[in-house]
Amino acid sequence: MTVARRTSALVIGTGVSGLACALRLARSGYRVEAWERGDVAHEVSSVAAVIWFPYQAGPRALVDRWALETLRELEQLAHDPTTGITLRSGVQWLPAGVEPDDLLRELPGHRELAASELRAGRARGVAFRVPVVDMARFLPWLRAQCERSGVTFVRREIRSLDEAVDACALVVNCTGLAPRELAPDRELFAIRGQVLRVPGDRAREFVIDEDAPEGLCYVVPRGRDVVVGGSATPGREDLAADTSETARILAGARRHLPALSAADVLEVVVGLRPGRPAVRVEAEVPRPGRLLIHDYGHGGAGVTLCFGCADEVARLAGRASNVVASDDVPST
Repeated sequence: MTVARRTSALVIGTGVSGLACALRLARSGYRVEAWERGDVAHEVSSVAAVIWFPYQAGPRALVDRWALETLRELEQLAHDPTTGITLRSGVQWLPAGVEPDDLLRELPGHRELAASELRAGRARGVAFRVPVVDMARFLPWLRAQCERSGVTFVRREIRSLDEAVDACALVVNCTGLAPRELAPDRELFAIRGQVLRVPGDRAREFVIDEDAPEGLCYVVPRGRDVVVGGSATPGREDLAADTSETARILAGARRHLPALSAADVLEVVVGLRPGRPAVRVEAEVPRPGRLLIHDYGHGGAGVTLCFGCADEVARLAGRASNVVASDDVPST
């Protein structure tokens, strides 16, 4: 899809979803402005592990499609070392009676572990290779790509969606948890996550175990460090590190990787995932001549879905192009 350069779009929110949408729209010919808050220290985009893995996101059919679309792009970006994306092999451990996700069969290197390879008290294991994303490198890279494509960034605290709709005829809402107040959306809720960083020489392959005796466990090597997690507590929003949770996370990780027993904890990080029964990627017409597209509620799969959802946003914008005044310009 190519549109006239005079058609403007306003993206609110500059986490990974907002940046992906801004980039897609800019490369499709839109003149894009992005509004961002100043403090993103605890936004999930900036503190996540991140490994490509659909987690805490639905509905399943749409999530699988968006996830695979994003996977293909991340795999291509992994060829560029400046993106912070690498392809890593690893294992998801499963208890008895739990089947592997059908989506995993689409992944490179997918195979069921032989009985001789099973450990950690698990009845099944599935090996595969997926992108691992160092967000400290990927987010600046993605932002730079937006800037090269003509996206203008404006620091602005948004108080209502009406404020954005007043400023531009085409608005994309990528504000994470903020739609609880901005929409308002009562289906959106916080999922607190806590992770640890340990030195990068402690693991080479990732581990995912959602049913470990100690609770959710994952180990994600990123080269410069290893992210060890984690937690997923719906409705909890405190951002202070929980020492008892840190101990539980370490116990679970050491059960899989004894080498972590002597690892120093470099940092404990807490973030809030935007949970929702269904990811919201949909368009509405708040008033004549205005189009508002929502892209939020990705749970623990923000990066996993980012480009697939951005493509969906671009499709929605293109299909509704007759709704939007083509000469509208964001006013800041």
